[in-house]
Amino acid sequence: MEVGGKLPDKAGAPFCKPCADDRKSVTAVKFCAVCKEWLCVSCTDYHRRLKATRTHTFLDKDLVAAVTQEENQENRFH
Repeated sequence: MEVGGKLPDKAGAPFCKPCADDRKSVTAVKFCAVCKEWLCVSCTDYHRRLKATRTHTFLDKDLVAAVTQEENQENRFH
């Protein structure tokens, strides 16, 4: 699963997409499953406050990595 806005840092962690759009390199902690974007702590908090996005589903960075790894392994056998 290739995710838009995923810019790995030195440790392989994704960067926050809204911050990256502002030319900042902030490590993401959550993934919005609806917007398909990585978010840092500040952007996640803001995302949860907005009426239009407060019901979005957020996934922890580690969970997204685990799902991605499983999908990659499944795709190797097909």
